[in-house]
Amino acid sequence: MKRRSRSGKSDARSLIKVIFLAVLAINLPVLPGLAFFCPAIMAAEPVAEAVPPTAYPSATIPAAPDCTAGRRIPRPSPVVLANVLYTAFAFAAVPAPEAKMRRGQMAAVRIYDPQDPQQTLSGDQILWEAGQVLSAGSPDERRIFMADAGELKPFSVQTVTAQILGVDAAAVRPDGVRWDVNGDGAVDDRDVKWLVQWVRGYRRPDAEQKKEWLLGKIEHSAPALMVPPKAPTWLTDSRVGNQLRASYRIFSSENRDRPTVLFVGAADGMLHVFDAGSFRWGDNPATPDITELRGYFRWEHIPADAPDYCFSYGGRCPNYGTGRELWAFIPSSLLPHLKYRLPGSGDAPNMDASPAVADVYLDTDGDGNSDRWKTVLVSAQGGGGDGMFCLDVTDPQSPAFMWEISASAIKRRRVAPAVVRIGRLLDNRTGRSRWAGFVVTGTQQNPRLYPAVLIFDLSTGNLLEKIVLDDAADPNGDGLLQADEADTGRGGVAGSQPAVVDSDGNGLIDRIYVTSDKGLVYKISLPDEPDRAAAGITHCVLNTDFSAADGSLVPSDRRFKPVIASPSVMVENSRCPDAAGGRCVWIFFGTGGSAHDQATAQTSGTAHLFFAYTDTAAKGRCSPQEHQLQWFIELPPGEHMLASAFAGAGQVIFGTAASARVDPCAHHPIPPAEEASLVAADLKGTVLFERSLPDALSAPLVQDLHLYLTLPAGPVSFGAGLYNNPPRAAGQLRVRLKAWQEVE
Repeated sequence: MKRRSRSGKSDARSLIKVIFLAVLAINLPVLPGLAFFCPAIMAAEPVAEAVPPTAYPSATIPAAPDCTAGRRIPRPSPVVLANVLYTAFAFAAVPAPEAKMRRGQMAAVRIYDPQDPQQTLSGDQILWEAGQVLSAGSPDERRIFMADAGELKPFSVQTVTAQILGVDAAAVRPDGVRWDVNGDGAVDDRDVKWLVQWVRGYRRPDAEQKKEWLLGKIEHSAPALMVPPKAPTWLTDSRVGNQLRASYRIFSSENRDRPTVLFVGAADGMLHVFDAGSFRWGDNPATPDITELRGYFRWEHIPADAPDYCFSYGGRCPNYGTGRELWAFIPSSLLPHLKYRLPGSGDAPNMDASPAVADVYLDTDGDGNSDRWKTVLVSAQGGGGDGMFCLDVTDPQSPAFMWEISASAIKRRRVAPAVVRIGRLLDNRTGRSRWAGFVVTGTQQNPRLYPAVLIFDLSTGNLLEKIVLDDAADPNGDGLLQADEADTGRGGVAGSQPAVVDSDGNGLIDRIYVTSDKGLVYKISLPDEPDRAAAGITHCVLNTDFSAADGSLVPSDRRFKPVIASPSVMVENSRCPDAAGGRCVWIFFGTGGSAHDQATAQTSGTAHLFFAYTDTAAKGRCSPQEHQLQWFIELPPGEHMLASAFAGAGQVIFGTAASARVDPCAHHPIPPAEEASLVAADLKGTVLFERSLPDALSAPLVQDLHLYLTLPAGPVSFGAGLYNNPPRAAGQLRVRLKAWQEVE
């Protein structure tokens, strides 16, 4: 089926010159527990008694610079928690010698007043901007950690050596200059101290001149919020043991008052941790006339210099945090590359991947049995490195090092950074469950290699499985597998994150879906029952059916086009025509050219498709006959997909892009030929609405009957402007333009 005509679509060109919140009346369902919300806010996490903020900094987002060729912009999805939105903003250039870093900006924006959730707030509602808060402080007061000898140690002039930084008299910079960074004519310990202080935030450490801006650019790293623990739904399953449930209740009780913190990676080579206040689950006792349905920020006594809105709360005010940096972490593999942040020094380090946070039950004594709940943070490094690390952040004020590994296979040059997914699986060697990290391989240095999924033990960092996706497809559809078709997937680069699925709610991952820029979408079947553990892991190509349920055929020249974004997955048993009472997993993805690889970059006139497949195979099966194409939507020529879709409650929402390389300069104004779209459809493939917008850079996020999306000019929100809505299992979308608001 083709998507309906563009005629009658609203003009959005006037909306893209500023960072804004667009308010649209869309009757969207609330989708708790879905992929694009929960990985960023883990319902089972962090620790410690919150400390009331001592200051409430008023923040403004620095204006973006004049549009210059090649200016890069943030692409991560925004995150929403209760009445606060967290987002990275477009960053401005900073003067040399800081030009390699660029400004990173991470803001918390108040969406609505918890005393009046029936309307969107107007005016400047920025609660804090972390880059501004960090830059206002002293570099000497920062807590920056590194890993050394299996534990966290301060990154300071007292602890860092020339060996750690890879600086010695024999080393030569790429520009031919030796590492005499302080300019005294010698390469010695004074250069090490100079470089340490420079990384901490001094422009001229010898003169104690502070840099103008201390937070590195945030380009791909989506923030992760750590909140007090909340029991996942799978813990109520009858197949889960009483001991596990009881231990989680104790863990949850011990950490119910811990502070809320925000984790994000930046181009300065650090994982940053910011104070995000005191979020609590349940109903707010300070608002007796309102029942909070998605938690609240605890009200606390306020200082005299608090924001004006606080004084309408009767001496108490929600603790949204200050945006203050609590600490930062530099992975070991990036320490020798810190010197490359200096101008003319080569390949700078970059913590470009999105961190993942989860409450997990780990083996802490090495006997092979899980024995303790912890909140852990796991992250890869993206294009900035080939490492992956895990920190115990149960107490966010006192993090502990767990492990760090180097895996060259996950380095993702010129592709979206790998994102680690956390899940619980059955170890088919022992028949016991264990918590694991799932990550895909990156850019293939050897074109003969296939993409793969790596599974790591979260307790130790040990590799549990490497699943090589060497399955073949039939690209020409003749029903015969030719010799050259057997190599279809070689050299492929997987989407940035695997979609991990527990299809029956028993708390164990039983299938994984992975996309590839070779156009193949893979399914991996994992055993999740002890009596079937011996069956092992199987995998196959999912998208081999090109005949839709209505009889439409995908043209042969549109099959197996590159899929850059990761798949979006939804378990929806009640709306599956082929499930016959069994499990039904919907898999959504769209094709598109790579924003980084000119060989696959889409060009004007190229037609791409958005697909909806169902997987009705029983657990443990990987059967092409049970992977069926339900429908597809043909995108207008020139439009393609750079980001994943959002799926839930019987609907799927996706945004397209109209340019191969996203450049904000190309959208002043948007040429008519480069209009992109926001589209919503139901599970029958009926388009519920479509609207012209600039390029969608992030996956849509649906929360509290509102939709959030990142565009080149900044984040946008669509919704009726009414908040704290009851959750809905399903719903239709109705669209009418109400208003839009600039965020100064």
